[in-house]
Amino acid sequence: MSKILGYDEIGYVAATFKVDSTTITALKTNHLDAATQKVDVNGKNLAVTLKSTGEVGFGDGTTASPLFGIIITYEQDGYAAVMTNGYKEGVPTAAAINAGVTTLAVNSSGAVASVASTPGNSVVVQPSTSDNLEATVLLK
Repeated sequence: MSKILGYDEIGYVAATFKVDSTTITALKTNHLDAATQKVDVNGKNLAVTLKSTGEVGFGDGTTASPLFGIIITYEQDGYAAVMTNGYKEGVPTAAAINAGVTTLAVNSSGAVASVASTPGNSVVVQPSTSDNLEATVLLK
């Protein structure tokens, strides 16, 4: 008998945040639906950091860009619903990350990276591998 473990959205908490202009430009460049001419990142689970302005956005993978949350939905007015607490499966990673890693930062494309000096309050629960660059992350 095999068991399939699922964690997605257990403890789900989300809030609406304004997305910074640099990230909006990146979203329009990389995630524009040709048919609708709208940004479509729903289901992509892109990671964001909290900026000093109170906006969310992509980081650069440094200690200045700790993982804050995951974009659940993006609205065309520049706001996004961001999951800030709970388990999220299918979070893109920049490289393989082992389970138990808490030093998580966000790179410039919304992928999670492990940066040793980044203090974190999130943890990788299911690791990503070089063959599957998606992890399950517990935001807390």
